[in-house]
Amino acid sequence: MTLPKVLIADSISQHGIDELSRDNGVDVSIQTKLSPAKLIEIIPEFAALIVRS
Repeated sequence: MTLPKVLIADSISQHGIDELSRDNGVDVSIQTKLSPAKLIEIIPEFAALIVRS
């Protein structure tokens, strides 16, 4: 079974990354230096997108 993929697209605390990465049934990808065009291109690959607001 393939795990849902979560993209972290902005810098977040290490604690937040650790919590998401801890065997929570998701595959976490951290890509914080993406251009807007690249982000738009890869978003469909992910079930969730995490950004800072």
